[in-house]
Parts: sequence; structure tokens; C-alpha cells
Amino acid sequence: MKRILVASLALILLVLLTGTPSTFAQAVSEKKDSQSANSNTAKPKPAMSKKELERKLTASEKSLWEAFKNKKADVFNKTLTADGFQIDAAGVTAKADIATGMGGCDIKDYSLSDFKLTSIGASAALLTYKGTQHGTCGGQAVPETVYASTVWVNRGGRWQALFHQESQAPK
Repeated sequence: MKRILVASLALILLVLLTGTPSTFAQAVSEKKDSQSANSNTAKPKPAMSKKELERKLTASEKSLWEAFKNKKADVFNKTLTADGFQIDAAGVTAKADIATGMGGCDIKDYSLSDFKLTSIGASAALLTYKGTQHGTCGGQAVPETVYASTVWVNRGGRWQALFHQESQAPK
């Protein structure tokens, strides 16, 4: 008799914790309805391949260098995140100050090479490369060769630069 009582209590407890059989059947039915409804909707675009993303971010990086050379602050405002910043020999510079500071620079020419993309996750990537340039900023010659990196993040479906860093190459 004691065993029957314990088994009954265990069964009641199991039903209370997992729901009644009709609740279970309803959950299964809702899941099937949800799956069939989802199969009729437009499928999300497949993620870009690493090579496609590298091409896209490399082109974006080049457009930032070109914008800096041509003093086009609007490109920076559009391409950098609101909280974007950079670090170089001058220190840490916030997005607003990057666009303002380009007015004091005169970049005659530049070239970028050796791009490499490293995935940081589904919505972030690190792009590293070598930059060679000739020009001045604030009356001082810019480093001729730099090793640079930019952290790109995908926010709201748009890839934007969050962080940029340049280190002067040894002479």
C-alpha cells in the first residue's frame, strides 16, 4: 500500500511539474504550427563568406583612408560607430575629433597591403594590414609605414568601424 501511495504521489508531482497531457499535446501542436508558418516566410539571407566579408571590409577601410586624404568627414560619420575611436602616436581620439583633426593633415599619397581578416564572432571582425603614406599632420611628417588594425562590428545589419589602431613600423 505504501508503494502505491509513493508511486501515485510521484506521478502527481511529475504531472504538476511537466504539465498535463493536454498541455503537452498543445505545446507539440503549437511547435508544429510555428514550424510550418516559418517555412512559408522568406528565408534569411545566408551569412557572407569570410572572403566576401574580407573584400567588403577592405573596401570600406580603403574608403576611410581616401576620405581622410580628401578631408571628407561625412564618410567617417557614416562609417564609424557612434562610440568609435582610434589609437595612434597622438593618443586616443574619439570619432568626433577624428573628423575634426583631418583638417590639419595633408596626405599626398598612400597604399594599403597585406590585408588579413580574423573573425571575432558573428557580428565582429578584426582587419589587419600594412599602410604606406606620405604627408603631414599638424606640420609633422606622418609615419611612412604603419601596421594597422580595425575592429569592425555589425550593428543593425551594417558593418561599421568601432576601433582603429596604427603602430609605426621600424625604419
